[in-house]
Amino acid sequence: MAEPTMATQRVQLKKWVRVLHVYLSLYAFLIILFFAVTGFIMNHPDWFALDSVGIRSVEAELPVPLCRSKDRLAIVEYLRDTYDLRGGVQDCDVSDETYRVTFRRAGERTDVTIDALTGKAQIELESKGVPAVLAAIHTGEHTGRFGKRTVDLAAVFLALTSISGIVLWATISMRRQTGIIWLSVSAVLVLAIAWRILL
Repeated sequence: MAEPTMATQRVQLKKWVRVLHVYLSLYAFLIILFFAVTGFIMNHPDWFALDSVGIRSVEAELPVPLCRSKDRLAIVEYLRDTYDLRGGVQDCDVSDETYRVTFRRAGERTDVTIDALTGKAQIELESKGVPAVLAAIHTGEHTGRFGKRTVDLAAVFLALTSISGIVLWATISMRRQTGIIWLSVSAVLVLAIAWRILL
C-alpha cells in the first residue's frame, strides 16, 4: 500500500484543523459572549450597581462544648450544616473569648462572630446582585477551585479556536495573503491600543 503523499497529508491536516475549529467555535462563541457581557458590566460598575450591598443579620447558637473544643474544622462544618453557609473559608480566627469565621463566594461574604463562652453567634450576610456575581465569575474571584479551573478551560478553548483559525487562513492559498494582511493590521491595532492605555 502506497504511503500518503505530502499533498494528501496537507489535505488531511487541513480537514482536521477545519473540523476542530468548527466545533471549538461553537463553544467559543458562547464563552466570548459571556466574557464580552461581563467585561462590559465590570467596565461600568455605576450602571449596574456593582458596589451596592444587601446586609442581613441572623442570630445563631453553637453548642458550648463545640466552642470550647476550639476545633476550627468542626465549628466551620457545624455552621455550614446548621445555617447553610456557603463559600470558601477566607478567615478563621479562634481566641479564648471570641471566634470569627469569614466565608466568601462570588458576590457574597458571610461574617460569623461567636462568643466562645456562651456559644451565642451573630451571622452577617453581605450579598450583591446578579451583575456583581457575573463579574466575579469573569475574574474567577471567590469561585473556588472549580470556578478557577472553568476560567482556565475557557481560556484554552479560546486559544485553540484562535490558533486553529490562523492555521486555516494560512493553509488556504487564495486567502493566505489577505489573512496575513488582516492579522498584521489587527496586531498593530492591538499594540497601538495597549500603548495608548499604558501612556
